Amino acid sequence: MNRETKILNLTTVYPFGIYRWTKSEHTNILFVIENDGVIGFGEAAPNDRYGETEKTTIEFLNKLEVPDIENLDQIRRFLNQTHALTEGDWAAKSALDIALLDWLGKKLGVPVSQLLGISVSKSLPTSYTLGFDIPQVMAEKALRASEYSILKIKLGTQWDKENIEAVRGVTNKTLRVDVNEGWENKEEALRMIEWLADKNVELVEQPLPLGRIEDMTWLKSRSPLPLIADEDCQHESDIDRLAQAFHGVNIKLDKCGGLIRSMEIIKKARSNGLVVMLGSKICTSLSATATALLTPLADFADIDGHLLIAEDPFVGVQQKNGFIHLSQTAGIGVEERTVDSRV
Repeated sequence: MNRETKILNLTTVYPFGIYRWTKSEHTNILFVIENDGVIGFGEAAPNDRYGETEKTTIEFLNKLEVPDIENLDQIRRFLNQTHALTEGDWAAKSALDIALLDWLGKKLGVPVSQLLGISVSKSLPTSYTLGFDIPQVMAEKALRASEYSILKIKLGTQWDKENIEAVRGVTNKTLRVDVNEGWENKEEALRMIEWLADKNVELVEQPLPLGRIEDMTWLKSRSPLPLIADEDCQHESDIDRLAQAFHGVNIKLDKCGGLIRSMEIIKKARSNGLVVMLGSKICTSLSATATALLTPLADFADIDGHLLIAEDPFVGVQQKNGFIHLSQTAGIGVEERTVDSRV
């Protein structure tokens, strides 16, 4: 099977800020496979939080020898082999997973949801993320997101309350809060969560730094709002310890290694009584559409990475009145618009 990597240079509509950084330019990697005149697309959003860069992602994908495939079992076996090659490179492994499933679905003439046995009868609303900014700009962003019934607010700085108040000054919509590990200790986190509980906030993501399970267990027992693990949740093996410290987990394909591994994590989360959120990095409609295929298995969706960029090189999943609507075309369900320079 022929394969190549391409760079996707993505620019956000607004500078996008979280606790750790603010930036407008994001580099993702497009992975393309081709055989028998059929093309499969996959996308990777490397995560420096896990030691990934565009360089390491490209190197991993370029060294792969992708075999010819005929069925889902062959894909599973090959993915298991590639997962064993390195302990990291999960965004690259996700791009491989998506591309293989896209190719097989197109080859067989069926949507990937059918390949994976996922019903598409359930539709979820997606939240729309407002990256960290000054209060006035946060209010402006909230007003411009009129199509979406749920807003997700990035917190983790000294201006958290001012930003929430600014958004609350222009809308009464349901809010979700994502701290990205930004609160330093459990007592501070509890005070903020108690304050947020009166602000029509639905849930709080990753309030404390990764690995603080004992502190999170303390916080969970006192929190008036559901707590969702994001940076702390990457693998199926994480779930047992997270169940004592969080109410749910945020699944992102780039963290977990693709659709097939994400489904395994969701199953494990359910067996531990956890709710499931689906999230996305800054991405194109390719990655967002792949993630959206899992929405029938989830409770919450935050699939808006493609909505935050200025020019999307793919056409895929659609939002209507804030709700996710899945395509039933063969493969992942995207069409290519344009692509950037080759590696």
